[in-house]
Order: sequence, then structure tokens, then C-alpha cells
Amino acid sequence: IDQSQLYPDAESAASFCAVTAQPAMQELQQLMPLYSFAHALQKACAQLPLDLISLGCGQAIAEVRLLQYLLPLTPSAPRLFLLDLNQSLLSRAFHHAAQSFAQQPDVRIFAVQQDALALPRCASLWSSPSRRRVACLFGHTFAQLQDEQAFLHQSLSTFSRGDLLVLHVPMALGSVS
Repeated sequence: IDQSQLYPDAESAASFCAVTAQPAMQELQQLMPLYSFAHALQKACAQLPLDLISLGCGQAIAEVRLLQYLLPLTPSAPRLFLLDLNQSLLSRAFHHAAQSFAQQPDVRIFAVQQDALALPRCASLWSSPSRRRVACLFGHTFAQLQDEQAFLHQSLSTFSRGDLLVLHVPMALGSVS
């Protein structure tokens, strides 16, 4: 299924949110090693200000948790770019992030309604040589792409040497019997 067709409207976004609210899905979210990711990113970013770019952010639950772990480790004001094609999901993600960082005015949050496959169109938003860009693909977003290799080659082509990709690919999903 083409990514743009997965959640084309508010109703499908609400269904997605209902699925992710189930206890089993929340448990899976908790298993993601975001604390370890944060420490690895802190070492790799070499004291540069951070741009965390969430591709297909959904509700931005993992992205917000990752940035919460990164905040005490980063030297200056991070920026969080939430990118999703679905307006309803993007709105929920932005609201969640804004509430989560309401007491941290130095965290800047941007909502970008765009398909992750068209990422080069957005590159000017975060193109700054004095910042480290970290693109994040969490959950099942990567597995749902029609051509993962083309995505990595084309969509991430505007990133620079030293920029990073945090790619979380679940090993399996299903019931244990």
C-alpha cells in the first residue's frame, strides 16, 4: 500500500490512534530503546545543536520521548520537525509535542505536512551547517515503504556527511502461541 493511502483522512487517522492506544501497542512502544538512542546520539552529535526530524511522525510519541531523554544531554536549543502527510495525525503530534515541552521554551517545534518520500522539498527548513540533523523513522513506517532502498537513496539525499538516521524496524509483530 502506498504510504499516502494508509491514512488519507481524519477517520483513518482516528483508527490508527485507537490501535496505538491499545495496551499491547503501548507495551511495544515502551520496548523501543530510546534512552540508549539518546546517549548514542549525544556522543555522535559532538556538541552541535540538534535538529530531530521525524519522518511519518504519527502521534510523535516515540519522538517526544527521545527528545525528552536528549534534553539534558544537548548543549543548546533543539528543534523538532514533525513530518506527516496526514493533517489529523500531524495536528495530534504537534499538540502532543507542544504540551510535552511547554515548560521548555528553548525547544522549537515545527509541523510539516509532507510525504516523507518528498523530503528534498523540505530540506531548506533544516539546512544549517552549524546543526546536526537526525532523521527518525520509528514504528512500521520503514516496512510500509514500497521501495526502502529508493527511499534511503532519494529522500535522504539532501542530508550531509555527519547527519544521522535513527531507524527502528520491529523484528516481528504478532501473537505468541
